[in-house]
Amino acid sequence: MVVCGGKKMRSVIKVTVKHITSHLGRGTMLIISIMFSAGLVYAMLNMSTLTTSIVKDNFLKDFGDTNVVVYQLENNEILMNVGEGYDTDYNISTNNLYGYSTFEADTVVNLKSYSLNELDTIYDIEYLQKSDSVQGKYDIVIGEENHYRYDLELGDELVVNVSGTLYTFTIYAISVEGNSFLDANTNTLDINVNNTFVTEDLGITNPNLYMINISDFDDIKLMISEYSDLEVIDLLNDESYLTNMNMIETFLTLMASSVVLISAFIIYSTYKIIVIERLAFIGTLRSIGATKKYSSFTMILESIIYGIIGGIIGVFIGILILLGIFKVFFTNTDIAAINVDYINIGFILGTLVFALVLTVLSSLIPILKVRKYSIKQIMFEEIKNNKQMKYLNVIVGSVLILIATVLVNVSNYQNELVLSAISLLLVIIGSVMLIPLLIRVISPVINLIFYPIFKNKTTISLKNIKNDKTLINNIVLLAIGLGFIFMINNFASSVNKVVADVYGEGMFDIVIQDIDVPDQLIEDVSNLDGVTNTYVSKTVIDAETSNGFVLPFLTGIDIVDYNQYAWDDFSEVITSELIQDFENEDTIIISDFMLKKYNLKVGDIITLSVMDEEYDLTIIKSVSSILYNGTLAFIDYDLLETIYGDVGNKSLFINTDNDLEETKITIKRLYSNGILPIETLDDMEQTNQDTNDMMFFLMKAMSFLAMGIGAIGIINNFTVSFVSRRKIIANLRSLGLSKKGTSRLLIIESLLTGIIGSILGVGFGVLFFKFASYLVEAVNITSEMMSYVVADMVFVFVGGIVISLVASIYPARKLSQKNIVEEIKYEG
Repeated sequence: MVVCGGKKMRSVIKVTVKHITSHLGRGTMLIISIMFSAGLVYAMLNMSTLTTSIVKDNFLKDFGDTNVVVYQLENNEILMNVGEGYDTDYNISTNNLYGYSTFEADTVVNLKSYSLNELDTIYDIEYLQKSDSVQGKYDIVIGEENHYRYDLELGDELVVNVSGTLYTFTIYAISVEGNSFLDANTNTLDINVNNTFVTEDLGITNPNLYMINISDFDDIKLMISEYSDLEVIDLLNDESYLTNMNMIETFLTLMASSVVLISAFIIYSTYKIIVIERLAFIGTLRSIGATKKYSSFTMILESIIYGIIGGIIGVFIGILILLGIFKVFFTNTDIAAINVDYINIGFILGTLVFALVLTVLSSLIPILKVRKYSIKQIMFEEIKNNKQMKYLNVIVGSVLILIATVLVNVSNYQNELVLSAISLLLVIIGSVMLIPLLIRVISPVINLIFYPIFKNKTTISLKNIKNDKTLINNIVLLAIGLGFIFMINNFASSVNKVVADVYGEGMFDIVIQDIDVPDQLIEDVSNLDGVTNTYVSKTVIDAETSNGFVLPFLTGIDIVDYNQYAWDDFSEVITSELIQDFENEDTIIISDFMLKKYNLKVGDIITLSVMDEEYDLTIIKSVSSILYNGTLAFIDYDLLETIYGDVGNKSLFINTDNDLEETKITIKRLYSNGILPIETLDDMEQTNQDTNDMMFFLMKAMSFLAMGIGAIGIINNFTVSFVSRRKIIANLRSLGLSKKGTSRLLIIESLLTGIIGSILGVGFGVLFFKFASYLVEAVNITSEMMSYVVADMVFVFVGGIVISLVASIYPARKLSQKNIVEEIKYEG
């Protein structure tokens, strides 16, 4: 048969479209796997760009055209003439103050004192509404978003508590949303007050904030060096907001990679079905003169169509994934993810190309395999689907797991992140390569257990499982997918349990931390009615040592009071001798995790390096603690002050007999220098729980998505396996096997496949969890919180069996209902 030109192409397209429309169910499964892969890839490509865009948008709202901000620190009484001598487009000083609204007792009000001209210089501001009169001393400007949020109109009054005094302001103007700091923060009510109010009513004459636009970017480094005693922020290079997204972005990349691999596997198995079903058609074409290229092209064209459809839908899926991630993440921050363009033409085209490449490459293997067979082999179906165990794979898999074990044991804190990641990858690959051997090891045990129930069907099914490539592929999908689900679910369960236990060790009612709590506030809180006790600790962040590592949190404490009024970390180890050594000697207590991470032992010396001075501290004890992810170290409070002086943040732990929420509000109103990070013990636990829930929800959603896509692959594999054995099954039917008996045989086979896959899934999950603990420690999180949860093992085991059974129902039913006479005619 020789068909040429446009007629040939039309015939190819006609055959391809007909095949697609006649197998809509399989095509839908194929498109689902492609679209989720494409969606995750689109989300992954956009993550960094969109995060940067959102953060820059909020920076513009907060700082306008400013590229350097200079803040007054607590120990600086006067901040004057900053930035003089530098070439600047503007250098505007102001005061940044805080108060609390009276109509919502817990609403923080952020006050700045720009003139209207200064506002316009920094932000190029536009007004939604503005009074025609001259701005008075108590006239303020608010933003459009707060105008709607708090139902504030032009001319309305707003009462604000500033440093314990109530002031009544009048809304003078409302700025257009998005143009200034007045709408930048979702957790505060931002207002701009007249500077006359600041100088006359508050008696403040010196600024505490400079907004500067430096013309020469090289001068920014000079300014940072010149004003080393101030907080100078280079906004062009500040990435503090971006770092919080790194973990989510990394996890999304890992999950996208996993889903892509699973999808490639599914496309490959789906095209095995397509090839098997079209063998007769291909054989007919080849027998009447069609070339191998022509017969292959019909199926490649089909894969291209699936790739285009899956890629287009995948872009929309990717946008939904991004919307979900940013909504969840930014809900708990003061960043507003607004005016974000989730459509990126370049990334859309890249995603479509990816979907096409993924689909075509994954389908090529089964398509090209057919080309090597002769017409006789195709027509008489001499193509087998059997798999012999390759002992080389067993050896290589064992070696990979051995190498992974060696790597995590020889790693140190300088290279453990890379080596831990490599080890986890090697374990996953090695586990897959060992599956055929493990199936043969497990099968006799399964046969022993189930033979009394299913008799010979058990032996027949296990034989098929051991020798059928597609059934082994099913076990691979189940084992790896279930292993990941167990690893993630078990991590979430164990962390949640430990978090509850940790906050049970809190000995305080309220805490103020993450700032350097001023001495005056400590005194004022101590004098409040109902406050029964206050305790102060002090923490230095990232204390440098001469040992080659940094102590993330070095806390100065009175060991007895800390244990009694802050955290009960020392009850199991505290002795009079320990107290004596801790208070009177140059000693340090560190967490068990830090001891292990840096390969230290009790009696070793840690040398603190501070301003060209070195201080030797002897480790006298290690304690089990997961506070700050297990990275705490403790020295005596007086010793910390001797070494570091004023450096460090004081934390204030408070016990009270009063209502905790009312006490929080009272304390907040004593502090007018910013947003006071004050929490009750229950607040801390809930915040931690909410953060963990957010992270684990994303992780679980991605892992279940991967397993869902894997289930599609399992359905495809069962179809391939059952269809490839239709001649054998037809012969059994001709010998008297009923349709019901056929279904029962296939379901038993699926049940045993699920049991083996679940056993391996739990086993691999335990193995993955162990190696994941090394990766967790590499990013400075103690693995003490990670433990095995039996309930998760049961969930994974039962879930794997259910997935296998459900996935087999459709292909088993379809095959069992085939006309046996027609089958024999076809094969004959």
